[in-house]
Order: sequence, then C-alpha cells, then structure tokens
Amino acid sequence: MFPYHPELPHQLRSTAHLLHCFASLHPDRARVRLGLTAERKRRQSTSFSKRFLPFADTSRQLRTNLFALIIHLHSLLIPILSRTPAHILHLPSRASQDAPSPILGLLTPTPHALSTFLLDKGFVTRPVVPPTVPPGGERVRICLRTGMERKTLDGLVEALEDWVETRLKQEGILRGSGTGLGKEMILKAKL
Repeated sequence: MFPYHPELPHQLRSTAHLLHCFASLHPDRARVRLGLTAERKRRQSTSFSKRFLPFADTSRQLRTNLFALIIHLHSLLIPILSRTPAHILHLPSRASQDAPSPILGLLTPTPHALSTFLLDKGFVTRPVVPPTVPPGGERVRICLRTGMERKTLDGLVEALEDWVETRLKQEGILRGSGTGLGKEMILKAKL
C-alpha cells in the first residue's frame, strides 16, 4: 500500500499513525492519497445505503406485523385466562406492565404436559422449569415470529382452551364434583 521508506517504523500501530508518517515523508503524495481515502469512504457509504435502504421499509413492516401479532395473541388470551383458575394457567403478574414481547411465558404447574399437548396439536412450545426459573415459576414459552399468520395464533389459543377444559375436567373427576360418569369412574378405579 505505501512505499517502503527506511525512516518508517517497522511496527505501525494504526492507520492514522501510518498516514501521519507518510504525510511527513511525502507531503505532496499524502494529499492525493488522503483525498482518495475520503472519496472511497464516501462511495462505500453511498453504496451501503443504496444496498440496505430498501430493507429498512421491510424491517419496519416486519416489526409492525410482529407487534400486531403480539396484541392479537394477548387479546385472545385475556378472555380465556380471566375464566381459568390461576393454578392451571396464567400470565406472570408483571406481563401486562412490560413492553410487548414476542416471547410469552404462560405459567402452569405442568409445563411438560402442556408442551406435549400443544405439540400433539401441531404447536412447538418449550417448557421452562427449575433451575432456569425459580420453583413455582414453571411455564411454557411461546415465541412469535413475523411470518406467523393470525389463524395460527387462533389455532394455538383454541388448543390452549382445549387443554384448560381437559384440566378442569380432570380436576372435577379427581375432586368428585364432576358428573355422575366421573363418580362412576372413581368408583371403578377403587374396585
């Protein structure tokens, strides 16, 4: 890049130091080289903006779509969770105060069972259990993506409703407050 000169130190630590040394040894050639460097940087920045500005609109659209999906999921979950006992399924207490996030944790004492149930319905969710979270904070993690469609979220919420109904029925049978059929099943189980 630069011509060899015996007065130049062998180990130059920075480009600025190199340019300073070259300018002191060859003042007439340094102006030309510095001008070329500035012109190259200007061209590179112009090239960068020409290449990546079209993605700025796409990125904005993707963020807007993701935010709309977050709002849609919360609007579908609120009615279900309002009538579901907290010991079966609920959102963390601070979830409504936090900024909207594409990662949602649904607290449940049986995250593996819920995750397996949702997987059988075609939804991949991950159980989060201690020591990742403190005991009592077990949850299922739901991650939204920009490419998801609202009907996918509708299906997820329907699957969650089915799971809540199944859990409520199981609790009713176990507590003996279910239908006559539930009491019959408990009696048969004892025999």
